[in-house]
Amino acid sequence: MGIKICLDAGHYANYNNSPVNKDYWESKVVWELHLLLKKYLESYGIEVITTRAKQEKDLPLLERGKKAKDCDLFLSLHTNACSVEYVDYPVAIVPINGKGNDIGKKLALCISSVMGTDQKGQVISKKGSGNWDYYSVIYGAVSVDVVGIILEHSFHTNLRTTQWLLDQDNLDKLAKAEAEVIAKHFGLIKGEEKLNKNDIVTVSKGATYYNGAKVPDWVLNKKWVIKSVSGDRAVIDKSTDGEFSINSPINVKYLTKVKETDEDKVLKWAKDNGLITSETDLNKTVAFRDVITMLYRAYNGKQTYRCIRNKLRFLLYRE
Repeated sequence: MGIKICLDAGHYANYNNSPVNKDYWESKVVWELHLLLKKYLESYGIEVITTRAKQEKDLPLLERGKKAKDCDLFLSLHTNACSVEYVDYPVAIVPINGKGNDIGKKLALCISSVMGTDQKGQVISKKGSGNWDYYSVIYGAVSVDVVGIILEHSFHTNLRTTQWLLDQDNLDKLAKAEAEVIAKHFGLIKGEEKLNKNDIVTVSKGATYYNGAKVPDWVLNKKWVIKSVSGDRAVIDKSTDGEFSINSPINVKYLTKVKETDEDKVLKWAKDNGLITSETDLNKTVAFRDVITMLYRAYNGKQTYRCIRNKLRFLLYRE
C-alpha cells in the first residue's frame, strides 16, 4: 500500500480576517494552499484526501480529524494570530504522544525558511484536562490511530506575512517545499545520488510510472537494472533475478540505488557467461549454486574458458 495523507483547510467561508490587512482571510488562503499541497503531494505518488469538498462548507473539528482514518498523516493548515504584530514564527502543533515531533519539526522549519520569517519555526503540543490532546482536530486524528498536526503558517496579525501569503507564486512555492519535505519523510525521495545505466535500483513505496500509472506491489518487491537515464526519466528493464523485463519509464525520484551484493555479482557473472538464464536456474540445486560460486571466486568474476563452462554443465547434467 502507498502513502495516504488527509489535508484539512482550516475554518470555512470567510473566516479570520486579518486586523492588519483587510484583503487577507485565513480561511480563503489556507484553502488555496491545501489544494496546491494536494497537487504536489500527488506528484510523488501519494494518495491525498481532503476533509471538505467545498470551501463554504463547515465540518466539526472532531469529525475533520476522524476523516483521516486509514491515513499515514493528517495536516490541518492554518495561519496564527496574536496581539503583537512582529511575531511571525510558524508552528507545528503535534500530538502529546510525540509521534508527530519529527515531521512537525521538519515542516515548521521548512515554512520559516521558505517564508523568510524573523523567528524560527517551532513545535509544540498541548494537553487537555486529562491525558488527551487539547485540540479537537488532533484528538480526532489520534482517535483513529493517525498522526494529526495543526500547521500554522506564521501569523496573519503580521503585515508582511499576509502580504507574502497573498502572492500566488509564494503560495505555490510554499506548497511545493512542504510536499518535498513530506515525500522525503516517507522515503519517497532518496537524496541526490546520480543514477546511471546498469545501476541496480529499488522502487519506492507509493511510486508511479512516468505516465502517472501506479507501480504495482510486485515491482516494488524486486530489484531492477536501469536501461537508460535522461534527466529525471529513467527506464528500468530487467529484474535482477532474471524473471522479468518490463522496459518501464519512471521518475528517478522514486528510485534508490542499491549496493551490489556478492550474490548479485555471482548471478550476473553466471548469466554473462551463459551458465544460467535466471535465478530460478541458479536455485535448482544447492550443489549447482555452490559450483557457480566457487568458479566465480576462482576466476575473480572474469570470463572463464569454454572448458570450464563445459565442466560446469557436465556437473549439472550428471546431477
